[in-house]
Amino acid sequence: MKRVEVVWIDSIGLNDGGWAEREEHEEWLDAEKVLIHSCGYLYAENEDLIMLAGSENEAIGIAADVMVIPRVAIRRLTELAEPPTKKG
Repeated sequence: MKRVEVVWIDSIGLNDGGWAEREEHEEWLDAEKVLIHSCGYLYAENEDLIMLAGSENEAIGIAADVMVIPRVAIRRLTELAEPPTKKG
């Protein structure tokens, strides 16, 4: 399974659902404040979405901490180099 870094734009709820002044929200119009960097295993993908797993056992086909990220939110998807194996 490929190890990847994904840089993506997240969605964010700005308050508890109550009323607020526009000025309280305008600071969040800066995309850098919702730019997320995630690393993990590219568990599955299709034309619209990727699935990123934080942990995996490829031998038996299981994964944990899986999230789905829409491709339209992805700014960059980079394959990471395999770590060196420890010889012992």
